[in-house]
Amino acid sequence: MFLLGDGVDNTPQERLRITQNFINYLNNEVTWRYPNQFVFCGDETVTINGENAKLDRYLLNADIAAFLGKYVFDNTAAQVMQSEEMLDIIFENPKNKAMVPTFLSQFWNAWM
Repeated sequence: MFLLGDGVDNTPQERLRITQNFINYLNNEVTWRYPNQFVFCGDETVTINGENAKLDRYLLNADIAAFLGKYVFDNTAAQVMQSEEMLDIIFENPKNKAMVPTFLSQFWNAWM
């Protein structure tokens, strides 16, 4: 998962461009103990009603919490948990959303 820069549309072309840059970095800039050759196999982004699917389709709940705490919000986990609107933007599956009090604060700073 990559964060797109401000003003960059989340299109298949932009996702491919960013992914290709990352693959080039892995293939040409990293010294591997055991040689690797990374290739692009496909974009698995799911679009539902014209919007890309939400984070819980792609990440585990603990990783969602850590990602949000590290890269997305300046707020605390408690502030995010209080916003139903924000939780609806993040979670597609109601079961995942219901588990928010269990994992969001626990893993909020896991990637610090």
